[in-house]
Amino acid sequence: RQIVSASANRIWFAYVDDYLQLPDMLLKDPARRAMLDEVKWSLGYRGMCRFRSGTIFLQPVLQKFQYAMTLDTDGYFPAEVASDPIAEMHAGDYVYTWSHLLPDLPGAVKHFWDYSLMYMRMKNIEPRGTP
Repeated sequence: RQIVSASANRIWFAYVDDYLQLPDMLLKDPARRAMLDEVKWSLGYRGMCRFRSGTIFLQPVLQKFQYAMTLDTDGYFPAEVASDPIAEMHAGDYVYTWSHLLPDLPGAVKHFWDYSLMYMRMKNIEPRGTP
């Protein structure tokens, strides 16, 4: 209620039923399943990453919107926001934007693009835009 009353804009919240469910490819493979407890990040964090990497765009609540903006629970605006980021995206005809760049450890992103393209081919996703 505090968030909704603090904003002059309309704010929506939607519960995502399956964000804590693990993909079958992890559950059915004994080797992958055994590694689940060795992963540093929590099940909730990993679910959020999966959600934001794809299924967020399939949510019925978002189908009538052109843009969406997410903010982590530990995120904040360190100063007054001087311009509307969504208006800037619309004016620039952007499809994606970010607030800052941070370097990743090389091991964390090794072969990332290759595997991303392979996944998109498997799911019939066009890398430059899914209809």
